[in-house]
Amino acid sequence: MEVSKLSRRFWAYFFDIIIVTGVYTGIVTVLHMLGRDIPIKGFLERDVNDVALVYLTIGLVYLFYEIVFLSSKFSSTPGKLILNLEVVSCKKSSVFDALIRSSIKVLATLTQIVPVVFFIISIFTKNKQAVHDIASDTIVMQKKKRKVVRSNNVNPNVNLFEEMKRRGLRTYSEQVALAKELNCYRGGKPANSSSYAWLGVLIFVFSIACGIFFISFFYPDIKSITSVVSM
Repeated sequence: MEVSKLSRRFWAYFFDIIIVTGVYTGIVTVLHMLGRDIPIKGFLERDVNDVALVYLTIGLVYLFYEIVFLSSKFSSTPGKLILNLEVVSCKKSSVFDALIRSSIKVLATLTQIVPVVFFIISIFTKNKQAVHDIASDTIVMQKKKRKVVRSNNVNPNVNLFEEMKRRGLRTYSEQVALAKELNCYRGGKPANSSSYAWLGVLIFVFSIACGIFFISFFYPDIKSITSVVSM
């Protein structure tokens, strides 16, 4: 694994924003069909109270989204899964750390301009860490495929724990890869490695479907409001 390039992080963030927005619109549509009062019309008309309510609720959805996926075995949001990225903790990770990281990131996203500042800051940090990474002591890493073939020859002089410390490995996936490497040699075909990019793509497609459903459902309101604004 290596520190992720900022370009890959940008695209992962972009995919996550689309996914969260799509899922949110799907939730709003379902609630509206169940008779719940969702201030979509007020939001489209830029009513201050309704805009604030929408921003608050979408922020909560985004926060829940980040915490759930970063606390899972993937240690990645769907956007990061698509780009084969993983959030690595420099210490023993916890749900609290995920909460800190996610809260800062979500608040920055809702302000719209702050993410640009965070991006600029990450350019100058050693491990390309944004403010939310620094606060939670995390690094975004890119997974790399290893070319190995199995060997029955194990070097008894190599201590697994000492080798992990020497390389600074902290995540479970890295430790498993090292354990396999010590019983393998380089060359041949690539070893099998778990990739969940398909899951990220599946969630992305689902969010797009939610967005399309939302637009088709609220199209009359959207059309009437946009026609009034254009007059």
